[in-house]
Amino acid sequence: MSRPSETAGVWLAHAERIQSTDNGDRWPEDILREETMAILGLDDLAPLLDTTPPLDQAGALAAAAAWLASRDRRGPSPDGDDAGARIRR
Repeated sequence: MSRPSETAGVWLAHAERIQSTDNGDRWPEDILREETMAILGLDDLAPLLDTTPPLDQAGALAAAAAWLASRDRRGPSPDGDDAGARIRR
């Protein structure tokens, strides 16, 4: 079981790789990325990119869909994060 910050880091790395192949406008995604990095205390994504195995866009989206499907919408996430409960309050 990974910590929520590790899970967020993996998804940040996948998102960064996907967006690096897209020449389009990165707003509002870059704002969310910057806010998430600040919450996690990150200044640079390079260490996350170095430690997160690469997935192609379809693989990353399939993994994200499977992760979301595994979450209990009524309680804590499978990796111990209780963000859903905090949001519902």
